[in-house]
Amino acid sequence: MRCRFLLLLFLIAVSVVLTGGLAAPQPPQAGQRPLLVLLVPGLALEDLPGRTALPGLFEGSAVGLMNCTGEGPREPAAAYLSLSAGFRAACPEKEGGLSFQQHEILEGRKAKDVYSAWLGTEAQDAEVVMPHYRSILKANAGGAKPGLLADALKEAGVPVLFIGNQDLPGTVWRPGALVAADSKGTITEGWVDARTRMVDDSFPTYYITNYPFFYEKTAGFLKCAPRPGVVFLDLGDLARLDAVSDYLAPEVYTRSRESALTSIMAFIERIAALADETGASLLLVAPFPKKTALLAGNMLTPVICRLPGESASILTSASTKRLGLVTNLDIAPTILSQAGVSTFQGFAGRPLQAVPNPAPLQYLKSVQDRAVTNHRHRPIFLKLYVLLQIAVVFLAASFVLLRHSLLYRMGPLFLLLTGGPLFFLLLPVAGLLARAATLFLYGSLTLLVLQKRKPISRLAILYLSTAAAIALDILLGAPLMKSSLLGYDPISGARYYGLGNEYMGVLLGSSSIGLALLAEILNRKYPRYSRSYRPALLLAFGFLTILVAAPQWGTNVGGAISFAASLALLAFSLCGPKPNFRLLLAAGLCCIAAILILFYADLHRPAEVQSHIGLTARMVREEGFSSLLPVIIRKVKMNAKLVQYSLWTRVFLSLLGASALIFRRPPGVIKTIFSSFPYLKAGFNAGLAGCFAALLVNDSGIVAAAACSIYVVLTLFYLIAEQAAEN
Repeated sequence: MRCRFLLLLFLIAVSVVLTGGLAAPQPPQAGQRPLLVLLVPGLALEDLPGRTALPGLFEGSAVGLMNCTGEGPREPAAAYLSLSAGFRAACPEKEGGLSFQQHEILEGRKAKDVYSAWLGTEAQDAEVVMPHYRSILKANAGGAKPGLLADALKEAGVPVLFIGNQDLPGTVWRPGALVAADSKGTITEGWVDARTRMVDDSFPTYYITNYPFFYEKTAGFLKCAPRPGVVFLDLGDLARLDAVSDYLAPEVYTRSRESALTSIMAFIERIAALADETGASLLLVAPFPKKTALLAGNMLTPVICRLPGESASILTSASTKRLGLVTNLDIAPTILSQAGVSTFQGFAGRPLQAVPNPAPLQYLKSVQDRAVTNHRHRPIFLKLYVLLQIAVVFLAASFVLLRHSLLYRMGPLFLLLTGGPLFFLLLPVAGLLARAATLFLYGSLTLLVLQKRKPISRLAILYLSTAAAIALDILLGAPLMKSSLLGYDPISGARYYGLGNEYMGVLLGSSSIGLALLAEILNRKYPRYSRSYRPALLLAFGFLTILVAAPQWGTNVGGAISFAASLALLAFSLCGPKPNFRLLLAAGLCCIAAILILFYADLHRPAEVQSHIGLTARMVREEGFSSLLPVIIRKVKMNAKLVQYSLWTRVFLSLLGASALIFRRPPGVIKTIFSSFPYLKAGFNAGLAGCFAALLVNDSGIVAAAACSIYVVLTLFYLIAEQAAEN
């Protein structure tokens, strides 16, 4: 009866916490002014300071770093298409850059005739056509929706103009048209042919952007359009230069790039003055990084949003909830918002928001440096940690199988492995040069502090310290997790806020085992309060479940389900001498109800502050449950890819195989441990249930399951080793 009351109390607590965000501020009103979108591929953050055009531009601008990753390989066409397709888009690299003026010759015929013959529909009055558009649609079947931005603008009656190409002699390359093309692969008003470029014999690319033509057509459009519209200008000189960089001497490339930047900034200065004259907003986006940044793995590019009457600011969005970081999926909703379209159905991103800051470039430089440094070091640290786990587990399993006396000496290794995630979480506090010393100091102190205590006390202290550090970090907005090598990487763009799957698995494993061990210690030290430990254990785990689920804290749906499954099995194991199906069913129903409340609460917050949880709920409400199918397919594909290629798969399988071994060899040892530590058995069952739930419901479930199993399995190895040492 008491446990049922606790489950009801848990459900009420979830309702109170999750609905606390309903009174969030209302989103700003959508704009009703023209918008100039400057696409400058190859522009980098370090190109901005000191440019003559920029001091005046920054006076009323918000600046940020944009993750420009598309779906699949890191290629320009996919990055361009992702700006307008609602979700990260895939794009055949060759076909994605092929757009033509309707009168241009393709395959011996006019491009509009080829378009009609290949797609089975007339181009009608479209100035620009993409005859290869069918291959682009096929690459995104069931996922992103090419042309979604242009369709939304057309439906709202907003006129669109596109100008630009990145052609080289003998090569047609016009990926910028992907941003302005509709779902039929056409642009009603635009220029992509030879008129958008000029010839410069002294420049390495031979072709350069025809800036006078750009300015003339933009000015005419702004002054003659029937209502405020959107102008897309693809300034491709930096991209052209990167395309031929392998053939250029370093000094030629550097000199030519500086010349191209000077021309771009001079044009921006003119176009900004035109924007002031016509009352237009200006959005500068670098759709793809320069070549050297790409080779270094840096997919963060600058984005500048200039609104009349605004002050210098730093950009953020509800997609990232990170000051200075936005995604390329946020660009389309921002364009729609500025064009007066207030609904963003089908778009995963959210409009950009500005936070005042007098020195935005300095702040962004620090954000970029930290992100790039973590991105470079993350694979090295994690690979070493993962390989060490696999080696230690196989060594321990061998000693168990052979009953070798060296097993009892492996206890410190198990402590160091389970203490690894805590070390990675605290590592950002130390500087780069101090990290090696910090690692040595951490390991020494861990062994020194814990070695003098009893085995279960050592584990309890380490595990509860890990869980407490993660929980506190979540409550503070995850400042450590955002910079941790085991946290989420803004360059990969998988997650930007809340609780990542790596640390979700760590929190699940360390808390389920750590709380169980704490109950064991308290029960032995204060047996007269034994009736209180079980409900206290459930309440503590229930609090962590709320923390993981809440949109303002953990925002991890898969983690919430995994914790709920663990909580249900924990209640099943602890409540009463003979747990029954009704109790398990009640726990499961309460957990399902809590998840539904989570979605409902985030759905009813303003779009500008919703997390991806609310976005998913909104998508289901607007498009039906069928809209979940592409999301499920994408997550299944991601999990299948990680299972196939990730080292975490090896960790999970190694730990799973090792646990199966120690349940059989030596005979009866696990039964002896569980009979000595009944709370540990309940914690083990809860952790194991969470492992498999995480594996099933998370898009990177193998990572979460492996991280959780570190604590579940290595705890048993440690206790076996200590038992061997005593014998």
